[in-house]
Amino acid sequence: MMQELFQTLLDMLISGRDALLISILAESGSAPRGAGARMLAGREGRLWGSIGGGNMEHQALQLAGQLLQECRSLLKQYHLSHDLGMICGGEATVFYQFIAADDPYMQELCASALAQMEQNRDIWLITRPEESGAWQMGLFSREEGLRFIKLDMEALQSCLKRQPLCLHSGGADYYVEPVAGAGRVLIFGGGHVAQALQPLLSKLDFNCWIMDDRPEFAAAELFPGAKKVICGSYEDIGRYIKIGPADFVVVMTHGHASDYTVQKQAMQAQPAYIGVIGSKNKIQTINGRLAQEGYTAAQIAAVHAPIGLPIKAGTPAEIAVSIAAQLIQARAERQPSQRTKALCR
Repeated sequence: MMQELFQTLLDMLISGRDALLISILAESGSAPRGAGARMLAGREGRLWGSIGGGNMEHQALQLAGQLLQECRSLLKQYHLSHDLGMICGGEATVFYQFIAADDPYMQELCASALAQMEQNRDIWLITRPEESGAWQMGLFSREEGLRFIKLDMEALQSCLKRQPLCLHSGGADYYVEPVAGAGRVLIFGGGHVAQALQPLLSKLDFNCWIMDDRPEFAAAELFPGAKKVICGSYEDIGRYIKIGPADFVVVMTHGHASDYTVQKQAMQAQPAYIGVIGSKNKIQTINGRLAQEGYTAAQIAAVHAPIGLPIKAGTPAEIAVSIAAQLIQARAERQPSQRTKALCR
């Protein structure tokens, strides 16, 4: 949950506390966490995140304390069996990045990342890992371009397209990581399942918006942590929400007719994901209506209906878990795996 990372790091720096950011840049074999796993440590110990727990994390925190005392960074390669006695085997490249409290550059970077996340943008974090104080970190977004770091833009754009998340340019290695996938979960319907689903999704770092046409179910107190709760007519949801190509749409209104109304508008907007709650009979009926109105078989098949992974869920809480699991899967498929054999090889 990178928003929490940037906020925690910014708070540390503003309060005058040095930090050590521990990042797995590459892994192979059966490492407990893949590339992109991060942990933030201060002189008081772990403050945020995890790189997999167990002996590797324990030793990483011990080393972090030493590096904080010495005010230095370190790039370290681990063989998990030989170096850490871990039966899982595998290798991991870990960057221990010392960040001084009086570093205005990092404060500005954190603030910029948080502002762009708040605006629902796709951003990438770019790290040039160096053991010396010469390491660099920057941000890229299509709206603001490359900030805080210099890099060949053609090489970067190529890296973003193929997503190995490692780049060699100008004689240096760079680690490129998508840290904030733009896109909201737009939940249409504020009933019991939505009330169970939204807090779970918010804990999973999804940006949740809720809409219902009934004032009593469009109440902010029912959805702690939701970015926005809207009361409005389902007949013209564009008046209230503009569905974008990176959004995830969850349809669970109080009736079949309104589900159908919302689903049609969502399909026209072509978001990243559409899921519709309901029985197989209901879904079959709606699909028949959609076909009669000219929607193709491929368009209809792209909708996840019934929504959620098939785990035999029954209660609202169980249904929420099945939907959350499917959304995690959809998000991961939208952002290709961050696992890579070794950095820039």
